[in-house]
Amino acid sequence: MQNSLNLEGITEMPANQSVPTKPLIIDSRVYMGACDKYFYALSLTDGSIIWSYLTEGIIMSSAIMHNDIIYFGAGNHLYALSKEGEFLWKFRTGGIILGSAAINDNVLYFGSSDNYMYALSLKTKEILWKFRTGAEIVSDPLIENERIYFGSQDYYVYCIDLKGNVLWKFRANGAIMTGSVAVTKDRIFFASADQNLYALRKKDGSFCWGFRTGDMVFNNPSILDSWVCIGSRDRYFYVLDQTTGALQWKFRGNDEIDWLPELYNNMIILSSDKVYALDKYGNTVWSFPMPPFYIACEITAKNNIVVFGAADGYIRGISAKDGTLIWKFKTKSNAPPRFSELMPPPNWDSNLFNKYEVFDQLERLNELENFNPYTFTTKDIETQNQKKYFAGEEILNIYELANNPIPYADKATTDAKRKRKEIEDVLLGRKDDAKRYC
Repeated sequence: MQNSLNLEGITEMPANQSVPTKPLIIDSRVYMGACDKYFYALSLTDGSIIWSYLTEGIIMSSAIMHNDIIYFGAGNHLYALSKEGEFLWKFRTGGIILGSAAINDNVLYFGSSDNYMYALSLKTKEILWKFRTGAEIVSDPLIENERIYFGSQDYYVYCIDLKGNVLWKFRANGAIMTGSVAVTKDRIFFASADQNLYALRKKDGSFCWGFRTGDMVFNNPSILDSWVCIGSRDRYFYVLDQTTGALQWKFRGNDEIDWLPELYNNMIILSSDKVYALDKYGNTVWSFPMPPFYIACEITAKNNIVVFGAADGYIRGISAKDGTLIWKFKTKSNAPPRFSELMPPPNWDSNLFNKYEVFDQLERLNELENFNPYTFTTKDIETQNQKKYFAGEEILNIYELANNPIPYADKATTDAKRKRKEIEDVLLGRKDDAKRYC
């Protein structure tokens, strides 16, 4: 399994159609960049263009606004534009800027694929300090109580002070990807390409619990009331208890769930093969279909309009009430999309899935790919003990759960294995009824 983003050759993608950035909506305007190198300002009401600005690199960094100035990364540069699209200044790093920036006390903090986290004075436009990690930084910094939390593709999540001094760091078993960590009063939550969601104590970075999904996790989690939620490339969206990591419910789309959801009007709006709006219990309120092979990316909602970009080069605005299309705007590129080349293919077999979809066998596929109960291991964290956890509870091994299932385990392991074998027998022609499905 590839445990990081493939950043080789990304600077040679000038005509990429993808619009992977999260829309910034302020005062009925949508601000966002695209991989065609343009940064756009659109009307939230009808999607009409207000202005656009051509940068020197592809834009995969979501914008922020501070004192009416927009900051975002494009290629190797951090740009500053006025809210009317006027160029103000830019700052060059030694690598591509994919994450968003954060501002605290007139200092701009952002990471780069040159392995550095930068602290840049907004007054002088000069570097105050830069902190080096062991690999590319593609995640966003989160600043709270004079601490900066961020992840790196060197497998570590870092907690540093506002002067760049390390307070603590924690090593996962894979790269920490995009988005910012999620925090509560006393805990920090983050996800990794090692397929796991982690819960740590904010004070010292010590381990609380972990939850294992069925595939790589591309983005970081969100906080929803007393829950923490995460999407995975295994096509599932998980909602867990913050204290114990116990699975509350899960939702499965028909494609990977790579992007951070939007929490709006008591709904969870997320992207898979469709844009889904779920209630707080995982029930579908509405869905918006996407063209084949073009999933939606980051989502923002305001004034009952849900806005998102997609790999087909469009930015869309749909109704938050029923998911109907209100407007769509085409970015400037007409080249085939290549953003997906940055990511490894998912673990599940899409051809097998399509076969089941044709023959209306979605439920049987669900049984075939039953990943519960999930086991999280701290083998790289506590190498001597090699403890295993299920939703934060230490267990001897996963078969203990199979013999003694607990309430929040969907199915016992033995049952899942039996059903998997039954369907594999059919698919591989080991049963007489194989012709019905192949």
